[in-house]
Amino acid sequence: MGDMGSVGSLLASLQSVTEITKGIISLRDTAMIQTKVAELNAVVLSAQQSALASQAEQAAMSRRIDALEKQIAEMEAWAAEKERYQLTDFGGGTFAYTLKPDMESGEPAHRICTNCFQNSQKSILQSSGQNHYSQDTYDCPACKTHFNFGNRNDPPALMAASSYDPLEP
Repeated sequence: MGDMGSVGSLLASLQSVTEITKGIISLRDTAMIQTKVAELNAVVLSAQQSALASQAEQAAMSRRIDALEKQIAEMEAWAAEKERYQLTDFGGGTFAYTLKPDMESGEPAHRICTNCFQNSQKSILQSSGQNHYSQDTYDCPACKTHFNFGNRNDPPALMAASSYDPLEP
């Protein structure tokens, strides 16, 4: 019967070896799983960062598109507005933009600064009277340019009133 005890001990030992081996395999598998989970977490984190970067880029492109659409709308509005005006010669090499005859739309007659008009701005010139050359003078409130409209007329010569006659004694 001694052999049966040895066989029982052997079986118990083999069963212990099997359990230990399963434990080692389980530990090895757990370590591998943890390694793969760590790799998976790194990939998920990278994907999240890429998604956030894409969202930020998309938001920036959306803002740029909005700005460009606004710029196009402003350019189209200016194109329509500038069609209402014509360059007018006021004589003496002086020019300003004025409303075309059929484009008043209830607006009073006015003059637009040539400098501002070329920069896609509408700045109505403000009258500042006449200068001593009988020219109408205007100022642009936006760019501060001063305009003298019309031909330059020299002022009349001043004559002094005197009773002196060089031929009288």
